[in-house]
Amino acid sequence: MSSQHSLLVQLPEACLLAVLRCCADDLQALFSAARAHSRLYHAASLALDSIQLTDTHQHQLDGMLLYLATHGQHVGSVNLKGFAEYEDRTTIRQLPPNLQLTSLQLDRFHVQLQPGDGFQGVLGAAASVAALKQLCLRNCELHDRHRSLAALLELRTVLEHLSITGVTLGLGMLRASCSTDVLQQLQCLTHLEFDEAVTFQGPTKAPATLHFLQALTRLADLRLVQEYDRPRSWRESTDYTITADMLSDNLTRLELFEAHIETGALAGKTLLQHLNLRRCASTDIAAGTAYLLLPLQHMQQLTHLDLNVSHIVGPQATIPAAAFSALTASSGLQYLRITGTILPEGVWQHVFPAGRQLPRLQELCVTYISHPSGSPTQFPEGSRLVSCCPGLQALVYMRLQYSAGQLAALRGLTGLHKLVLREVEGSTGGEIGEVGQLTGLRRLTLCTKHTIEGSLQLTKLQHLTSLDYSY
Repeated sequence: MSSQHSLLVQLPEACLLAVLRCCADDLQALFSAARAHSRLYHAASLALDSIQLTDTHQHQLDGMLLYLATHGQHVGSVNLKGFAEYEDRTTIRQLPPNLQLTSLQLDRFHVQLQPGDGFQGVLGAAASVAALKQLCLRNCELHDRHRSLAALLELRTVLEHLSITGVTLGLGMLRASCSTDVLQQLQCLTHLEFDEAVTFQGPTKAPATLHFLQALTRLADLRLVQEYDRPRSWRESTDYTITADMLSDNLTRLELFEAHIETGALAGKTLLQHLNLRRCASTDIAAGTAYLLLPLQHMQQLTHLDLNVSHIVGPQATIPAAAFSALTASSGLQYLRITGTILPEGVWQHVFPAGRQLPRLQELCVTYISHPSGSPTQFPEGSRLVSCCPGLQALVYMRLQYSAGQLAALRGLTGLHKLVLREVEGSTGGEIGEVGQLTGLRRLTLCTKHTIEGSLQLTKLQHLTSLDYSY
């Protein structure tokens, strides 16, 4: 045993584990160290109960597989991330059969699935993944010609977390592998995530079938989303309908993209903490935003509300401005984003009324909002934000109307450190001078008219670390 190994053996267990975990990027070295002494062998097993590698080269993957072949029975979690560049993705074909994984996460890999040793081949023998509770495939090239993934899922009755997003090739094969009759058997699922490329559309682009969700009564986290970092040519438009019986009352997080939502589908979802609706609409033309505003009044646990409801239809005049007070009904809100919708005149006095307190709200993003007439809406009054949301740290406004007085009122937000003003309507440029009075700003983005005099006022922002200034 070398002198270095002797020193390692003398370390307290917590220190020894910390040192060995630092060797995770060189599992061959750790493998050699583990063989040098029985205590090191035991410590290595404890240190690598969870393996996480990033920017994984093929030789690093091969080294990890060699380690797992001997010590894999002690590993419960494997999280591997390959390179961002598609052509440099590492290929994974098979993990050793001795694994007892509870979690497997693969990001940016070529995953080769074959019959017989298909995905069970990637994971080892079928029995070795009997305890698998989390499976995450992100940004992978998946080759699954023989429903190997389905064969795996059919055996995984204890699976709790399933995430398949950004799978860029073999989409048709993936849809065949993840048929709805397989997914509805996963009744232990509490977390389910798919992106728009992995919905359950047929070859004719018919509306997606999501009725399998009715069987997943334990779901607390449901995300049917879009992967924005994928090339545009790989994106596909989805079209699916969400009904009340598809959404578990246990949901604490719900993210939907391009969904048609039936009136009443969101009713009773009072445990929701995170709600994100992107480009969603009601199935009832006459409902307008009522399908959303009524249940929002009762979601008192919300901390994150992100609404990009760009397909508003129906008679807007039937929805009074006061109904939009539902947007801030939860006093625990920390993040509020409203974009791509039509709001009536005078709406902000109801969203941020006098006397309402949102002490935890840290970020407010309001973009592309207009009146029923089509004209852009005004900023929320700065004085209202100061009294209602004193803890605001970030403001993002796009294509709104504002005045110098509204900007001046923002001085009362003493914690404000990020401000984004883009394509603001009606600006003459001189109002920008008021931004120079917000001396606590650290990040500033301005994409609007500006004058030399107004720009000179920005020199007062002594704490800026990021400035993006253009028109």
